[in-house]
Parts: sequence; C-alpha cells; structure tokens
Amino acid sequence: MVIKIDELRKAEFIDEWENGFGWIAKPEENMMRTSHAFVDDGVYLVDPVDAENLDDKISEFGEVGGIIILFSRHVRDSVELAGRYDCPVYVPEWFERELDAEVRKISEKVPGTDWEIHTVINSKVSKEAALYHRGTKSLIVADSLGTARHLCGRGEKLGMSPLYRFNPPHKLLDFEPERIFCGHGEGVTENATETMKETIRKGRRKTLSAYFNAFYKMFKG
Repeated sequence: MVIKIDELRKAEFIDEWENGFGWIAKPEENMMRTSHAFVDDGVYLVDPVDAENLDDKISEFGEVGGIIILFSRHVRDSVELAGRYDCPVYVPEWFERELDAEVRKISEKVPGTDWEIHTVINSKVSKEAALYHRGTKSLIVADSLGTARHLCGRGEKLGMSPLYRFNPPHKLLDFEPERIFCGHGEGVTENATETMKETIRKGRRKTLSAYFNAFYKMFKG
C-alpha cells in the first residue's frame, strides 16, 4: 500500500444511488481519496480525482454541469476535468486559491440545483464546506468526516479528520442525513444521523486511538 499514486488507475465505484455515485479513483492508496457525482439538471463532480473509467461512468448519467471543491486541499484534478468537460468550477466564498479555470463562488446553493452549500469548518487551520440536499437528506463532506481507517478511532464506523478531533464540526449537527458521503472512504447509509452525532460528540475521547490508527495506516499500510 502507498499513500498517494500519481498515474491514472481504474476507479472502484461505490455509494451508488438514484441520484449519483461515488468513486475511489486509486483503491491502492492508503488515503482512499473518494469523489462523488450527483445528478441534478446535469452531473456535478465533487472533489474529483480522475480515473481511466470515469468518462464512461459519467456518460451513463448525462453531461457534466460543473465541478465543486469543498476543501482548499481537495483541488485534486478539478482544473483538468473542468477543461475536459468545458464546465465551471464552483467554490465556497472563502476559497482564495487561484485556479486555471472558470471559477464561480457560491454561498447558498449550487446554481440550478437543490444542493445547499454550508461552511462547517472556518478556522486558521482549515476551512471546509459541505453539501446538503434536504429533499433526499443527503450530505456530502470533504475531510471533516470519513470512513477510511486512518480517520477512525477504536470502534468508530465513521471517523473524523485528526485536525478536527479537538474542534469537531458541530455545525453538521444541524442536519439529519439519511446518507453521508465522505471524501475518504465509503459512505454511511444506515443510521447515518445517529452515527454522525456519536462521532462528533464523542470524537475527543477517541483521539489517541484515532491518531494511532492514522499513523499506522498511513505509514505502515
């Protein structure tokens, strides 16, 4: 196992539902970098990592309407894919990084869709947004929550970024999702709200085991 792979690989498609799908572009990576696509008058790609079989999968759902970046460190392959699909890149209002693409800042909803954008972390260390669809009770997060083993403490089904263990993303408690899609690992589709609440409220107690798991998984494989 390796932390990060640069060359294209065939993605493993996950989290498939009636309004979209997710994919792990390079399953061999320890980080389990995960991206998502939702369909709402076009296909929108969230924090995307490119893959050999991505174009074919997207074509099953329609044309790409835009790329969405939720986290300043999740630019990933957004610029390249925006060029390939000739579409804009949507970013939160606080996003300051310059990109070689058509960038549109959003503060309430992804234009033309019912997906709301909310800032969940706004600190000197990190800034992150999430997407929420009230009609389907679907939540898409970047780094704040995840199921990859390097994010989970002992006994946790859904973990949290080590950066947030001492400052949990309490704003997510405003939502009651039936499904949670993460930026690292497969989503949670059973007891999603209860699982999220437990992770956020008890996250500090799991700090030591989470840090151990992160070190072991990232560097030992």
